[in-house]
Amino acid sequence: MVGRFSPLLGNSIEEVLRPKYEFLANAMQKPLEEVVEYPRYFSYSLEKKIKPRFWVIKGRNCECNLKDMLGADYMSV
Repeated sequence: MVGRFSPLLGNSIEEVLRPKYEFLANAMQKPLEEVVEYPRYFSYSLEKKIKPRFWVIKGRNCECNLKDMLGADYMSV
């Protein structure tokens, strides 16, 4: 995962990685494999991008992977 997205090494485990992983696993109910496929997930703001997009998609009763959810064209999902 780090080889695919090296800026991951600069993130704080407690302040950045853990909260995002916990949201991924608990609220989003996504498997770890999905973040391994798209490690860039950890580069996005949890409060400004990840949560708002997730709640919109969930409200529409849609399912999509992290790359589709966080990509520029997520509203077309």
